[in-house]
Amino acid sequence: MPDKVREKIPNTPTPDNAVIFGRIVDILEEARSKVARAINSAMALAYWLIGREIVEDEQKGQKRADYGKALLQDLSRGLNQRYGGGFSVTTLQDCRKFYLTYVHRSAIQHPLGAEFTMPALGTL
Repeated sequence: MPDKVREKIPNTPTPDNAVIFGRIVDILEEARSKVARAINSAMALAYWLIGREIVEDEQKGQKRADYGKALLQDLSRGLNQRYGGGFSVTTLQDCRKFYLTYVHRSAIQHPLGAEFTMPALGTL
């Protein structure tokens, strides 16, 4: 936007527009809050599912400590390369622990009201 046009737009609404401005701010703040909760719920579910994948892979008879360590290191390297970080071996171990802690949880409530049932082992 050209600077001359930008100078004509006030930084705050006029007193006549303050009420509608406040209502619109409320709408946007509520929407942003809902988005943040939905993202947090989706990421928690993603970490639970990642943990489940790791546990299921381990349960295929390859429970040796060396295998698990190599698996997590390989996954960490590949995920960090693809997504740019955030998937340390420790994070993947935490995903595994998160899954094992809540393995018997059959359903969670989606933040937007729809119920999401955790899939049974081996169905995804």
